[in-house]
Amino acid sequence: MNDEEEVTARLLRLAGAPPDPPPERTARVRQAVYREWRASHRRRIVFRRAAVALAVAASLMFAAVIYRRPSVAPLEDPIVATGQRVQGRPLILRQPERAAAPQPLSGSMAIHADDLIETDDASRVALQSVDGSSVRIDRESRVRFVTPAAIEVLAGAVYVATSAGSQGFAVRTTFGVLRDVGTQFEVRVAATSLRVRVRTGTVEIRHGSDVDTARTGTEAIVASSGTVIRPVMSYGPDWAWTADIAPAFSIEGRSLRTVLEHMTAEAGWTLRYADPGSADSAARVILHGSIDGLTSEDALTVVLATSGLQYRLRDGELLVSRPAAAR
Repeated sequence: MNDEEEVTARLLRLAGAPPDPPPERTARVRQAVYREWRASHRRRIVFRRAAVALAVAASLMFAAVIYRRPSVAPLEDPIVATGQRVQGRPLILRQPERAAAPQPLSGSMAIHADDLIETDDASRVALQSVDGSSVRIDRESRVRFVTPAAIEVLAGAVYVATSAGSQGFAVRTTFGVLRDVGTQFEVRVAATSLRVRVRTGTVEIRHGSDVDTARTGTEAIVASSGTVIRPVMSYGPDWAWTADIAPAFSIEGRSLRTVLEHMTAEAGWTLRYADPGSADSAARVILHGSIDGLTSEDALTVVLATSGLQYRLRDGELLVSRPAAAR
């Protein structure tokens, strides 16, 4: 023991032990310490419980994010065709989620899958499928669009002119399914039979296990007794309704040759030039104005009137030539 430690010990001996505090003070101190310990203990418990609750909630949220089923995207409602020309007051019956009651069909109206189009005895309508094909609906008809390249004819008649970009067009009827190969054709559904007239191309007719083929210049009559295929003209009064409801065709700025090709395709005629010079002249002539609302023959007269060319229309053949003096 060093000197400092010895001095300190001597002083403590001289001071003596401190007196004990009164019992009531001891009790008060003990109770205060106990209360503080209880409060501190409770705070720790509450904190732990809160931490556990937060951890559980976070786990549940994490589990919900991981195991939540992907939300189902709304069903697409693609446009399959658009209106081009309307006569009378055709109606369109849409699915209930789009419209509860029939609506008048107007030009440029969008047609969706499963839309049903109805025409009365004074109505016709021309539409364009999204692949560019022309679909024309005759009077007193009921036609449903299934997809951009498939329709269902419930009654009446349709005329289909497929586009160059078409990958095949299907027409469904109670008598069978028709599939085209680059065609212009008419389908007419009656109570007991189906008639298919082919202006150009080929139409395959599937009914039951049988398959028949109708080609250019033929018509097929399908009935319960079987199928009959026979020749038919690709022009004339029976086809007139298809030209009557044809979409407007602008001649402004087009060559006479282009317009003649369009007109003959619409009328079912065969276009022929008398000589190469006539064909060259038709390619050089540029047209202006409009032929909308004219019949095929009236339009033909109008477009050739100032071209320096002449024509002859006989038995479905359109012959374009130069006057004798110009040859």
